[in-house]
Amino acid sequence: MKFVVDSNKRFFLMVLGTAASGLALAILAALAGSYLLRDSVAGWGGLVGGLAGMVIGYPFGVMAGVVFTKLILKCPGSLWLGLLGAVLPAFLTIGLAEPLNLNQDPNVLFSIFFLAAPLMATAGFHIRTGRAHAE
Repeated sequence: MKFVVDSNKRFFLMVLGTAASGLALAILAALAGSYLLRDSVAGWGGLVGGLAGMVIGYPFGVMAGVVFTKLILKCPGSLWLGLLGAVLPAFLTIGLAEPLNLNQDPNVLFSIFFLAAPLMATAGFHIRTGRAHAE
């Protein structure tokens, strides 16, 4: 099935698709992590496993979303830059939380974490679109 959409709608649909698949995999990974660690870490294992599963599962879900939306929307672009754009913002957000004081407010930290990955993945995917059309 092929959807016919213009480039602005395609970009917006790809951001939504990558975010939705990221959230779906984050929820599944959080449930799995919570279940696996439920009896460890002095009673806090379920919480630790849930948060770790969410933080690890979300970028991988966004990566899967890049692949799925490329296949569904049939749009040209750089899959490798899209995958890099899905993983890099997530790790940079967590890694730079202390130096940038993002960890002072969890709302800011997780807002950046959840918004940057789909936006950067989609932007990375569409960076080389001009070259993809020329080939």
